[in-house]
Amino acid sequence: MAIGFLMMTDYQREIQAKAREIMERMLPFDELRRREDLNGGVGEFPKDVQLEFMKADLFAINMTPKYGGKGKGFVDRTALYEAISYTDPGFAFGFRGLGDKFDAIADSHLPEDEKHKWAAKFLETKNPEVVGGSFCLTEPQAGSDATRIETEAVYDKGNDEWIINGEKCLINNSDICSYMTVFAWTDKTVSAGKGVTAFLVEKDRAGVTVLPPVKKMGLKLENVGGFKFENVRVPSTHIIGELGGGFKSAMGKLDVDRAENVSFCLGAAQSAVDFCKKFANERQAFGKYIVQHEGVGFAIAEMEMKLQTARALLFQAMEAGDRGMNLGTALSIGTKWYGIQMCVEVAQDCIDILGGRGTLCDYPLEKVYRDLRAFPAMGGTPLIAKRTIAKTFTEKH
Repeated sequence: MAIGFLMMTDYQREIQAKAREIMERMLPFDELRRREDLNGGVGEFPKDVQLEFMKADLFAINMTPKYGGKGKGFVDRTALYEAISYTDPGFAFGFRGLGDKFDAIADSHLPEDEKHKWAAKFLETKNPEVVGGSFCLTEPQAGSDATRIETEAVYDKGNDEWIINGEKCLINNSDICSYMTVFAWTDKTVSAGKGVTAFLVEKDRAGVTVLPPVKKMGLKLENVGGFKFENVRVPSTHIIGELGGGFKSAMGKLDVDRAENVSFCLGAAQSAVDFCKKFANERQAFGKYIVQHEGVGFAIAEMEMKLQTARALLFQAMEAGDRGMNLGTALSIGTKWYGIQMCVEVAQDCIDILGGRGTLCDYPLEKVYRDLRAFPAMGGTPLIAKRTIAKTFTEKH
C-alpha cells in the first residue's frame, strides 16, 4: 500500500495509522455492504465510527487553537482523508464535511462565548455527539453557475434580523448536520460578488425543513439531501464574514475543496490497485500468474504512476494552501479534474484485469468504481473544469 507521499511527517504517519485501524476494525467489507443497503439503498452515515474518530482526537483537526483545536493544515488533513478513504470514501467525505465547517462559527459575528460553546461541542470526547455543518450553495436551478441562486434574505431593521426564503439541494450531510452555511441574496441590485451573503442557520430554527436524502450511485454512507427555508429568521450576528461577501468566500472555499477531493479518490483507487495486485499474483492463466503477462504487469505499473502523479499534484496544491497562497484556477480545478480522472481510469482498469469478477458485488472493485464515479461532477463537471481552465489563456476577441 503506497498511501501518502515521500515527505510525510511523523504526525501524518501516526494519524494515518490510527485512521486505518479504526476503519478496518469498525467497517470491514461485509459491514460496509450491509450499511450501504440500509433505508432502501440510501445508506446511513455511521455515527458510531464518527464518534470513534472523535475519541481518537482525529476530528476537526483544522480547528484553530484559539478555540481549543489543533490548527492543522491542508496537508495534514489530506493525509488523514486519504487513509480513511482507503476503506470508504463515502464516510471520509461526510467526515470532512462535518469537521471542516467550524470556520462558519469562527467567521460569524456571534459573541465569543457562543463560539466557544460550539467549539466545546465539536471537541467533546467524554460524551460526544455528532456536531458539524453543511455548505448550502447549490439550488435546483443553480449548480455549476452559482450566480443563479434564488434564495433571498431580507433585513428586518426593527428586530435586527434577516428573513431567509429559498431552497437548497444536493447538500452533503443534510440529515446529520447541526447548522448550515446558507448563501442568499441580500442585494439584487448588484452582482453576486457583492450581493450574496453567507448566513449561519441552525437546523432547528423555525421555518427550516429538512428534505429527505436522495438515492445516488455511490458514496452510500454519506447522505445528500436538501433544505427549504420559509421565513427563517436569524439575527445579524449570524452573518458569516462581511455583508455581501458570501459569494467570494464560497468560491475561495471551493478552490481548496475541489483539489482536496482528490484525496478521497486516491485512497479508494489505491485500495483497488492493491486488490488488483494481489489478484494478479494469485490468478493463473496460460501457465503463469497473470501479473507475469506484460499486458497485465504493464497495466498495473501504469496505474501506479497515474496515482503517484495525481498524488503529487494534490500535495502541491495543499502545500500551497498551507502557505497561504491563492491556488488559482489551474492549480485548483486542474488538480481536481486531472486527479479524479486518473483515479476513475485506474478503477476501470482494475475491473478489466479481474474480468467478470471485477463487476461482482462480492469483490470490492464494483463499490470503488461507483464511489469514484460520483466525484467528477463535484465542484463543477469535467466540461465546466475544462471551460474554466481554457478561459485563463483564451484571449479576448
